[in-house]
Amino acid sequence: MLTRIPTIFLHLIAVSTICTAVPVAPLDPALMVRGACSTAVKNLVSGINNNIAVQKNEQTQTTVIQKLLSSNTSDSGGFQSAKSKLVTIVNQGITIRQNNQKIAPAGNAAIAGLATVATAQMGELKLAQGLTGTPNIDNPNLSSLQTMFSGGIKQNQQNAKDAANGCTTN
Repeated sequence: MLTRIPTIFLHLIAVSTICTAVPVAPLDPALMVRGACSTAVKNLVSGINNNIAVQKNEQTQTTVIQKLLSSNTSDSGGFQSAKSKLVTIVNQGITIRQNNQKIAPAGNAAIAGLATVATAQMGELKLAQGLTGTPNIDNPNLSSLQTMFSGGIKQNQQNAKDAANGCTTN
């Protein structure tokens, strides 16, 4: 029995050496089980997604105005109506974003991105309100608006991811 004890210890030492020498791959955060987000975070993500939907409406309405200006008709009533609708849509987005900033839990990772959206929205509103119905003046501004709306969508998509960082909204 005494000769058997050292053999067992040798086996234990060998096994522990092998186990510590085997490299272990780092955990992929995407594969980790995440807990459910709080109600506050879920509401924020929902609000950000609502803002994305409005931004898509901004793009659509901007396209309507671009088509009106390219049609070479002097339909100033149609232009004014389309412009007014765009300004209303931009203001809807501003209201949603302001609410998102109010409901964002303290320290949430989306807060900085929401501030970025706020700054962009002020520029969007100024450009939308400044539309004149004159193609050579408005077309560059409409193009800028399309770029701004696309950038806003990308920013808000990132904001939604940041808002739910470390948890799941499902």
